[in-house]
Amino acid sequence: MMSNLIDEVYDAITNGGVGFNFKETSLQALKDKIEITGKIQFNQIYEEVQLQDEYSIQILFPTDFPHTIPIVRETSGRIESSADYHNDKEGDGFCLGVPGEINKKIRDNPTFKYFITDIVVPFLYANTFHERYNKYPWPTRGHCSKGIIEYYQSLFKFKDERVTQNFLLNIAFFKNSISGHHLCPCGSGKKFKDCHRNEYTDLIKYHSHRNIQKDVLQIIKDNSEPKDKENLFKERLYTKKWYNLCRHCLRFLIKQNERSVL
Repeated sequence: MMSNLIDEVYDAITNGGVGFNFKETSLQALKDKIEITGKIQFNQIYEEVQLQDEYSIQILFPTDFPHTIPIVRETSGRIESSADYHNDKEGDGFCLGVPGEINKKIRDNPTFKYFITDIVVPFLYANTFHERYNKYPWPTRGHCSKGIIEYYQSLFKFKDERVTQNFLLNIAFFKNSISGHHLCPCGSGKKFKDCHRNEYTDLIKYHSHRNIQKDVLQIIKDNSEPKDKENLFKERLYTKKWYNLCRHCLRFLIKQNERSVL
């Protein structure tokens, strides 16, 4: 499996792909990932705006892909490390999208070339577009937990953020599955099978229940800063249930040997 993945990555580095190629790039096989360092060049067009550019990057491509999303970083300091630029230089690198959206994209085409062509290159194109025109070429999600909430709100067609947060809060307490005879976590009063079960079932095919728990943990982390507590209490979102869920999610993350700081 590892050798096949290395062969695939090597082929992309050597021969490029649709609209991109690598330059002065090397790869190194580590214990649980492949490290790719060098330069990537692209030539892409979106709504008649054609852009060519080159970035120095590092890609940490996990051997259990697509179960784990790769980390991509820009190494020359060209992209500012801030939420506004969707870049965390000291952490997970580029914010390539909401995890659920990324997992859906790579579900049916879990290859290195597809990841570069349809996820990494569009991110770089958008950054170059922003440099030149001081705006992004397409609408972007909100930063961090806001983007996660927007994703679930759109996916489940909820009317507002409050309903979305309450749904995620309740659904995260279930272990692996929810009986169709349970009341739907959205609070509609309907049975789950008659409400949001189909959307949930489709979601966990590519974004597991544990991933949903991790998304909820991210929401908790982003909304637990001291400066935000007064508003959260006022809106009745910051409750004992949130604290319990936080501990539940933290135990999961510790078992997975992942680092998380509240």
